[in-house]
Amino acid sequence: CGLIVAAGVAGSLMLGFVMAQLGSMMAESTPINLPEKLKISAESSDAELRSQLTELAESFVEKETNTGIVIAVTRAGKREIVPRGLLQAGGDDPISETTLFEIGSVSKSITGLVMAEQVTTGKLKFDSEITPHLPDAIPELKIDDEAVTFGHLVTHNSGFPRLAFNTRPYAPPFQTANPYAGFSEADLLKAITVAEGKLDRRGKDFNYSNFGFATLAWLLGKNGESTFPELQKSVTDRLGMQDTWIELPEEKRSVLATGHLRGVEIPYWFDGGLYINGAGSTVSTAVDLCAYLEALMGPNSIEGNLKEALKLAITTQNPFNEQDRSGIAFGWFYQRTPGVRRVFGHSGATAGFSSFVEFQPGSRTGIIVLSNSSSEDVNRIGKLIAKSLFL
Repeated sequence: CGLIVAAGVAGSLMLGFVMAQLGSMMAESTPINLPEKLKISAESSDAELRSQLTELAESFVEKETNTGIVIAVTRAGKREIVPRGLLQAGGDDPISETTLFEIGSVSKSITGLVMAEQVTTGKLKFDSEITPHLPDAIPELKIDDEAVTFGHLVTHNSGFPRLAFNTRPYAPPFQTANPYAGFSEADLLKAITVAEGKLDRRGKDFNYSNFGFATLAWLLGKNGESTFPELQKSVTDRLGMQDTWIELPEEKRSVLATGHLRGVEIPYWFDGGLYINGAGSTVSTAVDLCAYLEALMGPNSIEGNLKEALKLAITTQNPFNEQDRSGIAFGWFYQRTPGVRRVFGHSGATAGFSSFVEFQPGSRTGIIVLSNSSSEDVNRIGKLIAKSLFL
């Protein structure tokens, strides 16, 4: 997530497309009790589905250290959204379906869509080299004697390290300060310069990199003759995601949940500047993310190049095996097992928030779980729902 580490995507279908070492480090010590199987299926009625989601949400908030949660399912454009809990531990304001959450590395999928639109408009090619878009002082960036491209960055195939050398994301104490604040353009360019000659895929075609996505977002902004936050906003607004932000207006702070780690308030990470722009900087709502998944699963109502970009965003780019059963599209991880239609997803975690998003275009079913508590239970709940609803 904003700032999780991908440990892999192999294994069972709902293994979780990105395993977060940071998320595991911060997860609640005692997981909630979940059933092995839910009492719902793809054929369940809306009322049956809502009842089950409510039961899961209430089980989550019963834990003292878990502050709030929103669980949402969209099926063929019809939504069930169940919020429970509080904006802030000890407060009075309830979580709602329009509460803003940090979504962590789910942000990377939106960055991928921004790139996909630049590809569909001809401003960029998937295999365009990044060096011509960098200052002349930076030497040509290569990985295994191959020039690094935009496509390498969006599929975690660039050899960029997980974190830039000049960031200290776990510098004490992240509980009292945003560890990414103040990372400037000069810092980013210095990090890219230092990376030259040291890019390493570690013997495989996948090396999850927050640094790579921060670089990608900055490059996309420059290529779009804008800042990346402005560029992303132009895309999300056209999808009807008016409450999805990187640069959050002050008047929106009142509906922004407070992040918590084991009951302790945690500073926001979304305003960490260039280091996490595009990698984990987005705040959004369950309603907006439903609109996002609905557009990806059925873009017919979207106009212009963005419609084609939505289709491109979930096309295979870096398969992990010859059968193309798992891999990466434009920032989305995907997986398919025999008898199961392809599923796309991403999880996210910042110090005080957790997020889970998965969707199956073939059944037009999407699942979103958001919390203002750092908890691996968010992934567990999401996977359990997916196991019941995906065909």
